[in-house]
Amino acid sequence: MQKTKALYDLDAYQSEFEATVLSCEEKEGKYQVVLDQTCFFPEQGGQNPDWGTLDSAEASVEVLDVQIQDGIIYHTCTAALPVGGKVQGKLEWVHRFNNMQQHSGEHILSGLIHGHYGYDNVGFHLGVAEVTMDFNGILTQDQVDELELEANLIIAKAIPIEVGYPDDETLRTLPYRSKKELEGPIRIVTIPGVDICACCAPHVRNTSEVGILKVESLQNYKGGVRLSISCGLRARALFRLEHELMTKMAGWYSTGVLRVPEMVEKTREEAREWKQRYLDTRALLLEKELAELPADEHVQLFLEEVADQKLMQKALNILKEQHSGLCFVLTATGDGGFRYLLGGGASLPDVRPMQKYLNENLGARGGGKPEMVQGSIANTTRGDLEKCFESLQNVAK
Repeated sequence: MQKTKALYDLDAYQSEFEATVLSCEEKEGKYQVVLDQTCFFPEQGGQNPDWGTLDSAEASVEVLDVQIQDGIIYHTCTAALPVGGKVQGKLEWVHRFNNMQQHSGEHILSGLIHGHYGYDNVGFHLGVAEVTMDFNGILTQDQVDELELEANLIIAKAIPIEVGYPDDETLRTLPYRSKKELEGPIRIVTIPGVDICACCAPHVRNTSEVGILKVESLQNYKGGVRLSISCGLRARALFRLEHELMTKMAGWYSTGVLRVPEMVEKTREEAREWKQRYLDTRALLLEKELAELPADEHVQLFLEEVADQKLMQKALNILKEQHSGLCFVLTATGDGGFRYLLGGGASLPDVRPMQKYLNENLGARGGGKPEMVQGSIANTTRGDLEKCFESLQNVAK
């Protein structure tokens, strides 16, 4: 089959076209349609594909996915189209333009990072919800802030973005970025003074059409860093969402948006104080409850409410002073499981055999030292744990 003519390569802004259906095959309830030419950009180079419709005289079908293999572009459609017939294709333009903004913004930022620090972009993903960029070197938050500002100044300059296929002689001396070895004609995207990169994707005409670039996050990743960015329409949606959230929170506190962080921190501090008061009161009540337990050699304690680690540890320490044998403290996790601490009194210096029993018989996960082990048990009941305690007493003998 002949290779598909990629109209998006000739004009990134063409959103409608006419084509002839060369083949249409059913696959898993959908239809793989090949055209003689298309504006639909396929998933490649780390970028998600275009969406849209193909209309014929018989039907209008959605294009759900677009893939390329050996130069042939396959459109995954919701219904069949007649082979040999003509179709009118139409892109979902907002999605296409959104992707163009993200990809051109990525080139600006990658070019700056490569120019300033010599780092290579070793990973790129342009998805529907996020854009991530991986670099083989470390950047600080201050450096990223400076790069973001510089990128936005470049965007404001409306620098024309050039796309072309240089000849072999020019390519040999052209310092372009590429993540892999390329064969055949190489498509080069150039932002003069900023970046030169091999790229197959559609781009905006000039940097001003990127709109704005916002770095959302910075994290260490595989010896380098991963940046998440939003540009243009996607950045606007992010700013709008964040503004709506901040305005809503400002309403809760009856204050201005700029004072929200201060009020949230005040609320967090009050919550910490009240939590500590609760824990102190609960600890006093716990001591009274434990003092009333029978003076048996072994003891099992269920903390009825979900307890934190400090309270469980306090309970275990008190029990170990009052009971000479096995001391088993449990609390529910709220998802059908339990957390536990297991320790021994004076006559039981090593409780690790009990941990082994729990692992083998109840699928527990945990471990520890001779004097105490801890862990969790999923998908069990309180009744099963009470029976287990009886068995643990035999192991302790």
